[in-house]
Amino acid sequence: NKLAGKLGAMRSAYYAKKYDIAVEEANKVLNTGGLLPQQNVEGKSIRAKSLFETNRKDEAITDLKYLTKNAKSELGAEAYYMLAQIQFEKKDYKEVEKTVNSLFNYPYSTSSLFINRYTNTDVRSTIITC
Repeated sequence: NKLAGKLGAMRSAYYAKKYDIAVEEANKVLNTGGLLPQQNVEGKSIRAKSLFETNRKDEAITDLKYLTKNAKSELGAEAYYMLAQIQFEKKDYKEVEKTVNSLFNYPYSTSSLFINRYTNTDVRSTIITC
């Protein structure tokens, strides 16, 4: 089936760290009609993370915000963390505090998992002090 092929191409590009290709493949998946909610979440997650990795962080914000509301899993928590990092880099500390508080209250994660997973010490120290 065509959707399975698109999903496979998207995942393969992402796991091979070919992020520009992963964005293109995620767009193809997301433009496919009749997606299941989980497929939509996966497409937006891979697109957001790939945009983030290619330093197109402003483009990732829409997908990250979608994920914080719709991904009822670790993907939503990860989206909160990535949003906080973008906000921190923009020196928007009030938004960082709001986002981090949302992450800490997010029911599908343990905050320490995300603090330990990422290595940006500036964001990590901001998270800890918020």
